[in-house]
Amino acid sequence: MTESANFDSISLESKRPARKCASAGGKMAKLKTGRHTSAIKEARQNRKKRAANRKIKMSLKTDIKQYKIAISAKDATSAKKLSGIQGILDKMDKKKIFHGNKSNRLKSRLAALSKKA
Repeated sequence: MTESANFDSISLESKRPARKCASAGGKMAKLKTGRHTSAIKEARQNRKKRAANRKIKMSLKTDIKQYKIAISAKDATSAKKLSGIQGILDKMDKKKIFHGNKSNRLKSRLAALSKKA
């Protein structure tokens, strides 16, 4: 047998090397579970943001309740509480936790409560 007829020397592998980097092909990296790593990161960020937003919202609700109690008891500290609540609402508006109209609506309603008392 001649050397050209010897099939053992022929490689059956493809001539193009396999891509090792996902970014080289323009595709997102995938895990074995089939989820993209960017989607997993986004879900992780959303969980953190949601927990922080819920904490801020709950503290705002308790502040509003304390303000209403202070108004009904006619305390002198209610004006300070109102300014603190308005500051919190402005921060929530700035961070897009609340829509601007909602924060403005809450501020005007709380101010109207103080005028009634």
